Amino acid sequence: WDAGDAIHHLIFRMYDEADREITVNHTVAEKIKVNWTPKINRDHLVQGLLPNVTVPTSVKDVRYCQVSYQDDQVSLESAFTVKPHAGEPKLLKCTIKGSNTVRMGEEMDGEIDVAVTDQYGNQVESLKSSCVNLLKISGDDLNEEGLKVTWQAQTQTMCVKGIQFAPGT
Repeated sequence: WDAGDAIHHLIFRMYDEADREITVNHTVAEKIKVNWTPKINRDHLVQGLLPNVTVPTSVKDVRYCQVSYQDDQVSLESAFTVKPHAGEPKLLKCTIKGSNTVRMGEEMDGEIDVAVTDQYGNQVESLKSSCVNLLKISGDDLNEEGLKVTWQAQTQTMCVKGIQFAPGT
């Protein structure tokens, strides 16, 4: 699931030890709990629907979701995890490596790594090397013809070198 999305229309069924489906009525629904939201629509539970799950906004977060039922004689539990992946490309995250200053007319010693991220800052890792052809770099007095953009397969980033600005007049 994309980071920040919501998972809708989660269905569930309960079965006894003989693998017979248990009918969820309002009495049974009152004893069902989930760990991802404090309020549950009991009418939805009777229809076999669980509450929506909000997917974490960071791909580093995994949400553990647990559904439980308990009465005087029976205790049932089921769980699943939600691991988000980066959403649609939205932003460029640029990191300067090496020197961050350059004299007009001279080439910058450092380089700039460019990562494509979703709206939450998660790096989009489904890009291909051909994406370097889609990156347009411009700036006042920037020598655009001297720029070298290369694909870094290991980090899924683009590296910009050859940054030089025309000397002032």
